[in-house]
Amino acid sequence: MEVDSWYALSAPARTPKAIIDRLHREVAAILRMPEIRERMLNAGLEPAGQSGEEVTRLIERDLKKWGPVIKRAGIKID
Repeated sequence: MEVDSWYALSAPARTPKAIIDRLHREVAAILRMPEIRERMLNAGLEPAGQSGEEVTRLIERDLKKWGPVIKRAGIKID
């Protein structure tokens, strides 16, 4: 069995692309800082700094993988 967990930042649906691009650049720069990278690695996290499109594909992949499991198990959001 393989289970991955991940964290991502998100913004409201109609956030202008220029703002999204800047957020991506700034967060990617922070994730490249040696002290931040070291702290994350020590916590068992692997900083990636993926683009919005890559995160969208990741979400779609996880929905395809876990959607049927969630449905079969009858899991509901309270």
